[in-house]
Amino acid sequence: MMYKRWTLLAAVLVVLLSLVMAACGQGGGKGTASPGSAGYTVTDARGRTVRLSGKPRHIVSLTYGTDEILLAVAGGKRIAAFSRWAGDPGITFITKDEAARIGKLQTHSTEEILRHHPDLIVASVATAPELVKTLEEMGIPVYLAGSPDTYDEMKAKVAGVAAAVGEPEQGKAVTDRMDRDMKALEQRLAKLPKNRERTAVAFSFTGAMGYRGGLIDHMMQLAHIRNGAVLGGLSVRGQVLSKEQVVAVNPDVFLLPTWNYDKKQDSEAYAARIAADPAYRTVKAVQQHRLLFVADRYRYVASQYMPWAVEAFARAVYPELFEQEGKQ
Repeated sequence: MMYKRWTLLAAVLVVLLSLVMAACGQGGGKGTASPGSAGYTVTDARGRTVRLSGKPRHIVSLTYGTDEILLAVAGGKRIAAFSRWAGDPGITFITKDEAARIGKLQTHSTEEILRHHPDLIVASVATAPELVKTLEEMGIPVYLAGSPDTYDEMKAKVAGVAAAVGEPEQGKAVTDRMDRDMKALEQRLAKLPKNRERTAVAFSFTGAMGYRGGLIDHMMQLAHIRNGAVLGGLSVRGQVLSKEQVVAVNPDVFLLPTWNYDKKQDSEAYAARIAADPAYRTVKAVQQHRLLFVADRYRYVASQYMPWAVEAFARAVYPELFEQEGKQ
């Protein structure tokens, strides 16, 4: 009798175990494309191998650029939380409605991140290594996206994030759209004679910016704008360009900041100080009242919106090339 009871119990356990395994298999494989339920690996921008058991469905993003990429390639239903910048129009293309619907982090503390039960965290090469280590020690995959300075690097970032979430085809669709937008913009800008290209100096709230080889320098090149900061000698990140160096370049345009990141900045007041600064009174940009604003979500673009950012620079510096749009 005892033997029969143990045999019956063993049979029941086998059936139950089979049902549980089947349910887990369906959950892991549901909607899975090429990565499959067996999982897959990707290489992040640091060259680290990141292993995933299947397409992640509770993704937490720690940067505004990865917020934007993830929404495009994975869709909102698979994002558990955006970064704390989501919904701030000063720096991101994620709208307030999108941030409210999906949710966002208020801080990037380990405790708050874990509350969203992530199965993938998408961060940046600039994310604190201590945070990355802590999260990985808890068994959570962390993909580090790059911090691009060039258009090709931006496309690679999009493709990398798309691969990380198991959506390489969606990534390809996004980068193809970027290429179409850039091609259309270049066709317009190519009509501009070389001798009509203007010189601009971009400013942060602390002074001239746009060092040689950086993102702003590259976007100015794509927009057919001569980067006055580089012409004045700004060659490395962190270098300070003096007012005298800016004056020596005599730029046609000053491009001023807009994002009140710490609630202490006033872009209009800053523009007024620049215009009234005796050091700049002989500069063409000041004399011709060409102190212009390009939104910081363009100046610090970190996603597939880079073609829009290049166009924003071009529209500010060459408005005449776009003035016929509304008349067509």
